[in-house]
Amino acid sequence: MSLSLGRLVGDDADVLDDGDFRLLLLASLISPMGASVVSPVVESLAGPYGVSATEAALLLSAFTAPGIVLIPLSGVLADRYGRKPVLVSGLALFGLAGVALTLTTDFRTALALRLLQGVGYTGIGPILITATGDLFSGARESAAQGVRFTAVGASLTVFPFLAGLLVGFAWQYPFALYAAALPVAAVVWLRFEESADLGGGASTDDDADMADGDRGAQGDERGGVRTLLALAARPRVAATLVGRAVPGFLWFGFLTYNSIVVVRLLGGTPGAAGALVAVASISSAVATTQAGRITARFGRTVPTFAALALAAGGLAGL
Repeated sequence: MSLSLGRLVGDDADVLDDGDFRLLLLASLISPMGASVVSPVVESLAGPYGVSATEAALLLSAFTAPGIVLIPLSGVLADRYGRKPVLVSGLALFGLAGVALTLTTDFRTALALRLLQGVGYTGIGPILITATGDLFSGARESAAQGVRFTAVGASLTVFPFLAGLLVGFAWQYPFALYAAALPVAAVVWLRFEESADLGGGASTDDDADMADGDRGAQGDERGGVRTLLALAARPRVAATLVGRAVPGFLWFGFLTYNSIVVVRLLGGTPGAAGALVAVASISSAVATTQAGRITARFGRTVPTFAALALAAGGLAGL
């Protein structure tokens, strides 16, 4: 097993030996479900909610909206109170609000629950990235983030397909998948051992000079919103944010209209819409296993530009 992982991930495959990191991988399976479970079934939800398919797509917009404001705040809270309380709270809120969607056919109530899910997500996705940076540094962090995104890709491969199948039995069934977040929250609360020294892993240009050890450098001055805004004003940071935002915007656009296009325009099924999301995620899951090797060989700039070029080419091909 270790030999195969070494071949797949590279010399830093032993990041999987860290028990806390394995818990982060478990939580990473939950993080993409907010959009991926709903995407294949948007068209199927229009009837039960008594709205048009376009209006049903607001269920995805409602989920993503809180992150615009709250993701920076979640970072501040995680620095002040710790990663674990924020992560566990996010998982619990995400799961409870998601399961509650099975209990209502009122569209406004559903939108409110999706907003709550979005609030929960702000304590999951960003914190998982930061917590991984707390555990590792340098090339080991790149490898660990790659493995973590492989877990995200695996989730995106499985859950959309399941949602597309389940909605064929009852419109509520896909939302029951969100119950998976609750036992994960409990396990993280009981087993995750957070460092007493809060603060993210090192992220400056000195990363390349750091020793590739466990528990990357802790503690920095990135605690307040003012500091975050000052960092965002730096050209390099701003370029990174734009480079991350554009693919995310395109991906959520695809998730929003995937079901409508596949079911209504192409005459497909919700299962086919889920399979389309799964296929799009497989390549991501495979590619991210090589993040550590690619970063070690080419640095971060060249792979970033190459990935954006490939994404643009794929979009143009559509």
